[in-house]
Amino acid sequence: MLNWARTGVETPRYASMDARAAEIEAGAGRPVADLVAGVLDSAARFEEAVRAPPPLRHPLRRAGGCAPNARSGAVRAPGSPGR
Repeated sequence: MLNWARTGVETPRYASMDARAAEIEAGAGRPVADLVAGVLDSAARFEEAVRAPPPLRHPLRRAGGCAPNARSGAVRAPGSPGR
């Protein structure tokens, strides 16, 4: 998502919510050591991406099409009333 925010090029993590569920299910039986290694690797890549310039400049949508609220960080579903 950070790359998406920096470049404006939509790069969703999953092609669909079904694809997300399938990938999670496929990885659910992995050994604990593999899961921990994956989390540590993901955290390191996230930290590197957060520290990389330039700052976030483009709007994002979370899984399911929800967009974070710029002021509060809250998430609203598309078409839902704002506050």
